[in-house]
This record gives sequence, C-alpha cells and structure tokens, in this order.
Amino acid sequence: MLRIFWVTLLLLSIFPTSYLSGAEWQDAAGGIADKEFYAITEAPGAGGTVYMGTASGLYRSPDTDGGWEQLFVCRGQYRGVNDIYVGKGDTVHIATKRGLYKSQDSGKTWNRIFSGMGKENYCTRVVPDHEDENIIYLGTLGGLFRTEDGGKTWEKMQGRIGKSAVSSVAIEENASRPNKIFIICDNEVYAIDENFIDYKKLFAAASLESLTEGFDDMEDLSEDEESETSFLLNDIIVYANKLYLSTNRGLFISDDRDLSWTRFNSAGLSSRHINYALLPKDGRETIFVATKNGVFKYLSLENVWQKIYAGMDSVDVKKLMIESGKGYLWALCKEKVYRMAFADSGDLGREPLTVEEILSKFNNEPTINETVRMAIDYAEVYPEKIKKWRTGAKFKALFPKINFGIDQSQSDTYEIYTSSATSYWMYGPRDKTGGWDLNFSWDLSDLVWNDSQTSIDVRSKLMVQLRDDVVDEVTRFYFERRRLQIEFLMNPPKSMHAKLEKHLRIQELTAGLDGLTGGRFSGSIT
Repeated sequence: MLRIFWVTLLLLSIFPTSYLSGAEWQDAAGGIADKEFYAITEAPGAGGTVYMGTASGLYRSPDTDGGWEQLFVCRGQYRGVNDIYVGKGDTVHIATKRGLYKSQDSGKTWNRIFSGMGKENYCTRVVPDHEDENIIYLGTLGGLFRTEDGGKTWEKMQGRIGKSAVSSVAIEENASRPNKIFIICDNEVYAIDENFIDYKKLFAAASLESLTEGFDDMEDLSEDEESETSFLLNDIIVYANKLYLSTNRGLFISDDRDLSWTRFNSAGLSSRHINYALLPKDGRETIFVATKNGVFKYLSLENVWQKIYAGMDSVDVKKLMIESGKGYLWALCKEKVYRMAFADSGDLGREPLTVEEILSKFNNEPTINETVRMAIDYAEVYPEKIKKWRTGAKFKALFPKINFGIDQSQSDTYEIYTSSATSYWMYGPRDKTGGWDLNFSWDLSDLVWNDSQTSIDVRSKLMVQLRDDVVDEVTRFYFERRRLQIEFLMNPPKSMHAKLEKHLRIQELTAGLDGLTGGRFSGSIT
C-alpha cells in the first residue's frame, strides 16, 4: 500500500497541474468592491506589479500577493479607467472617461494632461511610441490625438479620423522602415503614417463579408452569433509584421499589412465573437483569444483551438494579459477578473505536448503487454503449459506399458488308513513352486490419438477461458487507471473532494493490478 501511495505521488509530479490544458482560473479581484472592469496591464520589468482599471478608478497589486491598492478615484457622472500605460520609472498614464491623467510618482499624485471638448474628453486608448515615451497616441470618442512632449501639447489628426470614435490603437515596431499606426475608427481600419498626416483606409467591416461566406452554416455557432447581422471590429494588434484583427466573425490576419486579409482557422472555437487577441512576446506565435465563451489557445500542431476557461463563472472575456514576472495569464471580464498560474512563464509560449510525449511520461511503468504477462504467469494459465501437455500426450505411445508379476504355491500331503485290525496316518512330502514374469507392451495407435487428448482438450478450454478472464480484468484495470492518470493531468478536478476521489480510484486500480500479478505490477514501477 505504501508503494501505491508513492505511485500516486509520482503521478502528481509528472505534469504540473498548472499546464494550460488542465489549469484552472482563480478569481483575482479580491479586495476590489467594484464590479465593472475595463483595463489591465503590467508594469515593465519582472516585478509582477499589475494595474487594473475599473469604473471607480485605478488599482494596483503590489509585488506580494497582499491585495489591491486604489491609486486613483474616478468622480463625476462619467467614470471609469478605459486604458492604462505604465512607463519606465514611476510614470503611469490612465485614459479615463474624463480625460487623460498622468502620475510621475507611481500613482501618489495625478495631473490631467489632456481634456478635450465634448466627446474628445472620453479617452479610449493610450499607446506610447516604442522608442520615445514622450510620444503618446490617444484615442477618444472624438478623434485621434498625439503628443510629442509628454502631454504638454497635443495635435489632432485631421480628416475623418479627427472626428470619429477611435476604439483601438496599435503601433508597428520595425526598425527597417517608418512605423505605422493602425487604428479602428467607426468600425473601419486605418493605417496612419508616422508623420501623423497621411492615412489610408485598409478596409471597412463590409469589405470582410466575402471572407465569411458560409459562416452561418457552421454547426457550432451560438444562437446570438447567428442572429448578428453587423460585422463588428473589436480590437487590432501588430505582431511580427502581421496585423491581427479581432471581430465578432472570427480572427483575421494580414501578412502584408494592407493588401489582403485571411480569416484564421476557427476549428474548436465555441464562439467566433473574439473580443481580444494576445500573442506572448517570447518570439513564438502562440495565440490566445478572449471570446464570448471564454479563453482559447491555438494548438498549432493540431490546428485547433483549445478551451482553457475551466473555473470561470463569467465567460464573456474582454481582455487578456500575460504577467511575465510571476507567470500568470489574466482574463478580464466585465464583472470579474481571473488569473491562471503556471509553473513558469516559459509555459506560456510552449508548444502543446503531443500524444507521444504525454504517453512517454509513463515509461517508468510496465506496459500493458508486460502487465498481462505478469498476471498470466501468476495464475499459471500461460499457453506454454497446454503445449507441454500435448507434447507429452503425443509421445505417450513411445513408452511401453510394463507389467511385473510374481506367483508362488505350496502343498502338503496327508494319508489316513483305517481297518478293523489297525489304523494309521502319513504326512508328506511338502511340494513348493514359485515364479515371476515381466511384460512390455506398446500401443502404437496412441501416436495418432489417445484418450489423454480428450482430457487435455477439456482442460485447455477451461484454461483459455480462465486466461481470457484474467486478460480482460487486467486490461480493464490497466486502461481505466491510465485514463484517470491522463484525465487528472490534462484536466484536473476543480474541488478537493473530486481530486481525492480520483486519487483513491487510481490507488484502488493499482491494488487490483497488484492482486492479479502477485504484487509484480507495483514492483516493476521504477
């Protein structure tokens, strides 16, 4: 039983339960009374400090897991922090519904550095230039703005972009050519040159309709998606010279930035309404998406999306963030915030394990064939035993039947004489005889068939039935145990009670295999 315990303990160490496919989301908004979450970001470096924007203000989670600290309080009718940018040092920018605020002392004091007229005051996005933090692009409901001096002065983009609502801003980072700014403005995508004058409309939402023909025929669409007639552009990012566009009709990618678009593979997605796409900055094109039905990761080897939203009560995810400092993946819903812990941040960009790699984790255990052989040997129902019987019966005729006999006899003679004058009797002589015999006989017809064959046939059938029963029992125990092991590793139970139940069942099956093999199964685990 002690060996069984260590086997179960070894099972827990083979895979970290934090691996994506089997990890579980945890509520991460403890200490925040607000139930409207808008933005999330991580401070630069490896400190693990997270900033959260809500309807009531800005919160910060310190390096230790000690809760949330409120740094900024939104006041007035239009409240909420829509976007956050944390720069080097102690600089923090927040785009609120009442202007852009800046702190140069990690949130202790704040100054409003942008306040527009009307809809311009409603800030949606704040994005810095990759090389110069004094250059900041600000999206508002009244147009796109830029500052080149850290917020002292602002210029407004001219034309339609300067009058329309900007919902998303992304900046290309490429040293070989001038950077471009990509925005979603009034449900259209524009590319803006670095000079902040020239711009080009890449497409309107209607231009993507041809890429989604036959979309409504997909079997796994939810009812609300099938009823949507509009094409909504939700977010845009730039990664490795590619544009990733999140829409309510799926994820679209452009390799040439402005000429052609392709809808990305959606196999495995239970909802194509994608709110946000995330690619870890580790040099690998691992894709996470936030959808109406939770978070998905794209498995490039299998060409399918894998759901990773176990443990979520609210599945309409708006944004994602990777906290590289502590190795967390954060998911921001409208009313809840979740995070998922990993063994280390390197797991975020790791390719998923193949079937062969998963099964190789059990190479320290006997194979099914080895386990079956152990059980057959222990029960002494191996086929070689029957073969030995038949071979012995076949050569029975070559051995003779041997009869050995001994006989011995003895006789005595008595004579009695009687007359009128006299009488007498006589004894003898005594006769003794004896002998022995030894006979050898062969029945050569037994070379073809003998009565022993019938007996062997009966016993053979009984042994085969017994062996089949043993094999069936071992096979059932073995693979039920293996399925539980893999299920526990890839999709661990949520509750402690369920985990204990699975552990006990694995131990029970291990004990069953030991009973069938005389303890050899656990003894063969290295």
